[in-house]
Amino acid sequence: MTSYTLKQPIPVLQVRDVQEGLDFFCQKLGFGEPWNHEGEYGGASKDGQHIHFMKKEKPEASMIYNFVDSADGIYESVQAAGIEIVSPIADQFYGMREFTLKDPSGNFIGYAASLKG
Repeated sequence: MTSYTLKQPIPVLQVRDVQEGLDFFCQKLGFGEPWNHEGEYGGASKDGQHIHFMKKEKPEASMIYNFVDSADGIYESVQAAGIEIVSPIADQFYGMREFTLKDPSGNFIGYAASLKG
């Protein structure tokens, strides 16, 4: 097998409307640098994480699980923004404090912080 180095993976979320996905991530979750190619494909980034959006008539839900320093502040911001929370913030038996939200196309976005600090 040829040796190679993996770079950062970029999740590609299926969305009903690329601009709607960009607006949600940029306006509600603090992403920036949005780009949109003819309404069919686009992307945005935050803190070096890139997310791409691909237009699909009937999108299939995916999940992105983000590790963060503290989930509580993000949770409060998400609640204040009126974003649908599908799994409220809670400490998990596996050592994470986490919650999950849903974007307008039905994708799940999780945020998790280690309980160990």
